[in-house]
Amino acid sequence: MSDDMKTSQPSPQTGGGAPKMRRGVRIVLIASLAFNLLIVGLAVGAMLSGGPKAHRDMRLPAHVRALDHEDRRAIGRGIRAAHKDGRLGPRASSAQTRQLADLIEAEVFDRAAVATLMDEIEAAKRSRFEVARDVWLGRVEAMSDDERAAYAERLREVLAQKGKDRPKRD
Repeated sequence: MSDDMKTSQPSPQTGGGAPKMRRGVRIVLIASLAFNLLIVGLAVGAMLSGGPKAHRDMRLPAHVRALDHEDRRAIGRGIRAAHKDGRLGPRASSAQTRQLADLIEAEVFDRAAVATLMDEIEAAKRSRFEVARDVWLGRVEAMSDDERAAYAERLREVLAQKGKDRPKRD
């Protein structure tokens, strides 16, 4: 045999098989596989549950979930227009929320100060709600009799589904 043949054949000292994978590389590959399986699992779970929109819709009131896509978009445009016109009041600011946390944490709880701040926060919420309600009422009022009947039927369907999509509480 030539010297070239001797070096290319596996020897008993090298183990004779494929080269061993370094431990660090093996850990990285296993972690990568686990991460990829996690992503695939999340994607499949989202598809089976109706996607992220289904979960977001569950937070909406039934009368909003029952609207068709175009009505919802029109109401959203109306609310955004009210915001641009300045008719939509401000949300509770981060400063108000921090102030609330400080009041709650204070050594001596000042009930009157907390109540006053909560009134301010609730007034901002109420103002925003009233604008959204007025936009919704305008949209429903503009519907034909048939459109309102179809909307009312979808609302009944949404109410009939209520609780079916949610996990039962103990």
